[in-house]
This record gives sequence, structure tokens and C-alpha cells, in this order.
Amino acid sequence: MKKHIYTLTFSLFFSFNLSAQDGIKFLQADLGEVLALAELEGKLVFVDAYTDWCKPCKAMEKDVFSTKEVGAFFNDNFVSVKINMEANEGPELAEKYLIFAYPSLLFLNYDGSIAHRYAGFQDIKGLLSLGDIALDEGSNLEALAVQYQNGDRSPTFLLQYLQASFQGADGNHITILEEYLATQSDWTTSENKDLLFN
Repeated sequence: MKKHIYTLTFSLFFSFNLSAQDGIKFLQADLGEVLALAELEGKLVFVDAYTDWCKPCKAMEKDVFSTKEVGAFFNDNFVSVKINMEANEGPELAEKYLIFAYPSLLFLNYDGSIAHRYAGFQDIKGLLSLGDIALDEGSNLEALAVQYQNGDRSPTFLLQYLQASFQGADGNHITILEEYLATQSDWTTSENKDLLFN
């Protein structure tokens, strides 16, 4: 009963602090408050980490976040917040989550740990796909990190983890690349040359 009262209180408070649009309903609150609400609702937190000067950030806000299709999916599955990484708590969060590229799209567990992340622009289809991956506890970045920590060094897995790490700009991709190359007897295959070039 107590939990339901807290949920109702949070919901009523935040309902007056949502941006008015058909798309994603972004809460106007500090990350700590958003994480608390996510715990009550049993959802991940979606963070749009942006800056005022970032043109792809503005394009996503205008053409992607505002769409009904994206809004319906994200409002059902995530508690969402936009955070300017150069204002208020933004710089501290940018340092904590190693954010160097914008936009950075973070999916956080209610304890603030990363479930999944992606750095860069996503169109409607790409963002919906990213949301699906974030919700998949078997293939999101958090799951891949656990699999890696448990000792999986198979080439197929390392390539998958490398791609997710690189796309998420989490700072681990060089180490994973080295692990992958250690499994290869021939670095001159077209796949490996492309990988090294990129």
C-alpha cells in the first residue's frame, strides 16, 4: 500500500513536469529523482545526454523524439529525461558516464548503472531498435560485459561486444579489439582490415 502511495505521489508530481508533445514524455527532474521513479515503476531510465550546440541532438529532438511511434514505445517502457551535459548536474554526469560524444543515449538501471548506451544520432527505426536491445537482458551492453567478465573470449562474441562497446563509446573497445585480434592468425582478411581501419 505504501509503495502505491509513493507511486501515485511521484506520478502526480511528475505529470506536471512533462514536456508537452506527442512523442517521448521527458521528465523535468534531477537524475536521482528519475531513478527513484524508475525503481517504483520497474523500468529502465532513458537519458538523452545532449548539449545546446549539438546539431544531431536538435535533429533527434525535432524529428525522432517527437514522433508518436517513438513516444508510444518509450513512454511504455522507460522513464525518460533530457540532461544538458554542460549545465547543472550535467558535467558531473558526463564525467561519471564517460560521455564525450553527443548525443549520447543512455539506458540506466534504477541504481544508476549502465544497461546499454549508444553515442550518436539515431533515426526513428534505429532508436526503436536501440530501445529493444536495451530491454533485452541477454544482449544489451550490460549482459555482454558480464559475459566478458565471465571469460568468454570466442571471436564471434568478441566481435559482438566490440561493436556494442564502440557504438556506445564506453571506452572499452580498444581492449576488446586487442582480445579479438589475439584470436586471429591472419590480420589481413578483408573483415579484419576493415575492423582495424575503422
